[in-house]
Amino acid sequence: LPITGDLKFGARHIWAGQIEAILNAIPGKKILYTFSMPSTAAFEAIANRKAEDISAWVCDGGPFGQILRCTWNLLTHEQKIESKILRAASTGLSYFFFGLGLEKQVQQWSRSLPKDFPIFSIRGEKDPLVPPSAIEDMFAEADQVDLKVLTLPDGGHLDGLKNFPDLYKPAVERFLKRSAKPV
Repeated sequence: LPITGDLKFGARHIWAGQIEAILNAIPGKKILYTFSMPSTAAFEAIANRKAEDISAWVCDGGPFGQILRCTWNLLTHEQKIESKILRAASTGLSYFFFGLGLEKQVQQWSRSLPKDFPIFSIRGEKDPLVPPSAIEDMFAEADQVDLKVLTLPDGGHLDGLKNFPDLYKPAVERFLKRSAKPV
C-alpha cells in the first residue's frame, strides 16, 4: 500500500517524499523541471519546503487536477482499455491509490508558495490526456506566484520539445535566464 512513514496515504505523497529527499541531497538553490502527473508530487514537495531552496519551477504537462478525467483519458488513449466497466473500475482504483483529497491540499500548497515565485507551465492545447483546464485548476488559488504559460496550439501530451522545438526551446530558455543565476 502507498503509505508514507508519517501515515499519509497515496502514491503522490511517496513521490513527494522522494523528491524532497533528492532536493535535500543537493545543496543550494535549485530549479525543478517536472513532467505530467509527478508534477503534482513536486508541487507538494515545493510547498512543504515553502520553496525556500527552489528558485523556479518548469512544469510540462502537469501538475493537474481533474484526476478522474485524466486517468480515464490515459486508460482510453494510452492503455487502450476497451471495456468501459474495467476502465471505470481502474480509474476509481487509480484515484484512490494516487491519494484522495487533492483539491483541498492544492489550496494549502498554493498558499504556501512565496510571492512572485516563478512557475513556467507548458501545456498542449490538444492534449488527449490532460486538458489545459486540468492544469489551470492547479494554479487557480496561486494568485501570488509569477505564472508564465506556454500553450502549444497543436500540442499533445509531453510532445512540445519533440514536435515544436522552435517554440519550446526559446520559451524555456527565456524563462530560465530570467529565473536563474548562472554558476
